[in-house]
Amino acid sequence: MQHRWVGCMLAASLGAVLPALVHRAHADVLGHDLFFARYYTQNDEWTPSDPWGHYGTLNLYTADASDFDSVSVELPDESLLLLTDYGTTFQNSRFFNSDEEMFEALPSGLYWFYCDGGTLGAQAYFLERVPEVYWPDAVPTFTPETFQGMQSVNAGADFVLEFNGWSAPPPADSLSAFVYMYEYESGEFVMISYLEPWMTSYTMPAGTLKPGTRYSVYLTFSARIQEFDRVIPRLVAYDHSTYSELLTVDGCVGDLNGDNLVDDSDFVIFVEAYNLLDCADPAMPLNCPADLNRDDLVDDSDFVIFVGAYNELICP
Repeated sequence: MQHRWVGCMLAASLGAVLPALVHRAHADVLGHDLFFARYYTQNDEWTPSDPWGHYGTLNLYTADASDFDSVSVELPDESLLLLTDYGTTFQNSRFFNSDEEMFEALPSGLYWFYCDGGTLGAQAYFLERVPEVYWPDAVPTFTPETFQGMQSVNAGADFVLEFNGWSAPPPADSLSAFVYMYEYESGEFVMISYLEPWMTSYTMPAGTLKPGTRYSVYLTFSARIQEFDRVIPRLVAYDHSTYSELLTVDGCVGDLNGDNLVDDSDFVIFVEAYNLLDCADPAMPLNCPADLNRDDLVDDSDFVIFVGAYNELICP
């Protein structure tokens, strides 16, 4: 989509711009915000990685794609940043190597959102980032039991994600948490669920996921200051977001012969695969069905999953 700078963005000063702005139909602007985010990865049962990504994102949301032709933001250092038009969202999201680099590019002070064109015409909105930062006091972390279970989820049954609690320091006055998922291979968006900040679990309903599929899961804790520009909500937010993966199995976990039971016959199949260990071994059955956590090995971690299913006997 072509980027278009608007006349009000080129004005020499804010004083020269504001008298020309027409303030009308403000209810059609749904909000504007500034998000800072640290991204982590959880690759085992215990502790997520150090932050691997730092993102700063400016957004303005409208009710209709035709509301504005363009939106730009004047930063506290008086430089201008054009937001990309995604229909009902105008956004500029940037990756940084560290908190220091991120906060230098998006410093404390006033941010003016200048809108132009479309059905609503020229308008301006602002928000302020105070010098203090207020990250959530914890990094989102799935419990060991949940992480282990995420390696072989039965898509036909409810699955409970359990994770740690958290809080945020003042001046944060609005807390939010959410979990969202994509298919790993296609990148197709699957679901998002908003959580109360006091929640430490979320039940994913049966049928949400497809069997035999790999998913990318993000769990986010967000500490926010929310105010209002006239009647339009504005906020500055600091997010911790942890990435992990979830794999669903074809059919019933541990049912290696497809008879809807996990019994001694499956145990015999599992032991043979366990003795081979490596899924690349030519003697391993096609698709390595005993590799229940899909790490290309049939080892003790798979045995833990198999024993749980074996004790249940009957497939859900």
